[in-house]
Amino acid sequence: MFASLQVTYPIGSDTQFDYEYYLGTHMPLVAKHMGAFIENTLATKGLASGPDMPPGAYAIATMTFATSDILG
Repeated sequence: MFASLQVTYPIGSDTQFDYEYYLGTHMPLVAKHMGAFIENTLATKGLASGPDMPPGAYAIATMTFATSDILG
């Protein structure tokens, strides 16, 4: 049975997020350490929920695994 893991990076008044660093450095580190178990990865930028609403998250990362055994 497959499993998926989602990591959300919420926007706060005292937070910042570098999407290019995340894609270019952080995600390759995840692949280096978990790559043998990961079926697929997807990183998306947060979207606004309306015309006058800012997004609630900088990004959401989704990873799918062939088996739930990796998650404990």
